[in-house]
Amino acid sequence: MYFSNHINTYPYMVVRFSYDNGEGGNVMYQLALIYLACILAGFSLANLPTAGFISADIANLFEIIGGLVIIVFAIALIILGIKVLLGKAK
Repeated sequence: MYFSNHINTYPYMVVRFSYDNGEGGNVMYQLALIYLACILAGFSLANLPTAGFISADIANLFEIIGGLVIIVFAIALIILGIKVLLGKAK
């Protein structure tokens, strides 16, 4: 009987790991991690080795795309950091 009352009393008890300070800090943290993951994906595209099914032309295309991804998301990460430093992060 105690177990069923315990469940009914606390139906929304969930353990969450959050760094949210009430001002959207958790969203900024997640954006930074997504941008870093995109930069790593760009590095993996830029350093893709040629294999039997990937020709040199396709590898060169992936290298260009990977370089562009690295540049775009590095700039986005820098802009995000500047917003946080200036206190304009929302």
